[in-house]
Amino acid sequence: MAKKKRVILSMSVLCAVFLTACQNPINDKTDLLASKLSPAVSFGSDHPKDAAVSFQADVEVYSSNDRSIEPPRLQNTYRISAKTIDDQVYTRIDIPGDLFPDGNALAMISDGLTMRYVNIESMETIARVNMEEDEVLGRLSGDITKGRKLMSFFGHEDIPVLMNKFRTLSFDITEENNGKGLTVELPASYLSRLSRPGFKLNRAKLYYDTESDTYAGAEAETVLEDGAVLKIVSRPVYETIEGVLLKVGEVNIKTYDYPEEETDFEAEIQNVNSIDDITELSDSDIEDLESEGANITPAELILGDPNDPDYTITEISVYNDIKVNTLEDSFFRIGE
Repeated sequence: MAKKKRVILSMSVLCAVFLTACQNPINDKTDLLASKLSPAVSFGSDHPKDAAVSFQADVEVYSSNDRSIEPPRLQNTYRISAKTIDDQVYTRIDIPGDLFPDGNALAMISDGLTMRYVNIESMETIARVNMEEDEVLGRLSGDITKGRKLMSFFGHEDIPVLMNKFRTLSFDITEENNGKGLTVELPASYLSRLSRPGFKLNRAKLYYDTESDTYAGAEAETVLEDGAVLKIVSRPVYETIEGVLLKVGEVNIKTYDYPEEETDFEAEIQNVNSIDDITELSDSDIEDLESEGANITPAELILGDPNDPDYTITEISVYNDIKVNTLEDSFFRIGE
C-alpha cells in the first residue's frame, strides 16, 4: 500500500480565524473529514508522478449547521478534472443529472478565459461565458493561470512565480508569521468588478505557506441582498502519496451575520444550546398532553437564541478516486 502522510496546512492568521490552536485546527464537525480521508490514487505512466499534467477526483461535499443537532450530511457530489494543454490549465467539473429537472448531466469546462456549459449526453454546448469581455476579470483569470503548473492548484505551488503575477496585477502582498507565510489581498478595483447586485464583495484574501510551498487557504467577506454579512474561510487538506503532495479535501466555513432587528419571540422562550438541554418526554407524558388537547407535532430544533438569526455552515469536501496523468486532451474538448 502506498505510504500516505496527511498534512493540514494553515498559517497563524487562519488559526486565529478558526479560533483554535495551530496543532489542532479542525473543529469537531470535521472529524468526519479525517474519517473519510483515505482516497484511492492511481498514477498514469506517461509522465513522472511529481510532474503531473492532469488531475481528476470524485468529490463528496458534506454540510452541517451550527444551529442544528443534525450531523453533517452529504450535500452534493461532482467530479473535478484538470489538465495542462498548450501551456494553459483546463478545468472540467461534471455535475450529475439528478440535480437537474431534465435529468441531464452537465459539464462546466474552462480554459481560464471562457466557460462552456455542455450537456454530457448530447455533447452540445448550451451556454458560453467569455470573461475576456471584462478587462479586469479577463486579466484576473488569464494572467494568473497562464503558464502555471497544474499541481500549483492541487499540490506544491511555485510561490515566487505566483507572487510576481500578483505584483503585476497590483495585488497587496504581506509577509506573515515571521516570513513563513504570505497574505495576498485583492485591491478595490477587483472587488468592485467581482461584486454583483445583491452580492457586494468587501474583502478577499489568499494565504500561502512558504515553508511547504503551498496554497494555505482564503478568506472573503460579502454583503448580501438582505443585508447579511457572509464571511467565508476556506483551506485545503493535503496528503503526501507515493512522494507526491496531493489535495485530498477542503474545509469551508460560512458565517452569516444578520442585521439586528426586533422579533416577536417571547422573552420566556428557553435557549437550547445542545440536545442535553431538552427535557425528554415519555410516551405516557405525550399521551397525557394529547388527551388534554395539546397538539404535538415534530419540529426542527434550532439551537441557540431564537431571537438571533445568525448561523454558521461548515462544508467538508472529500476527494475520492484520485487519478493523476490519466486524461486525454479530448476530454476537455467536448462541445466545441
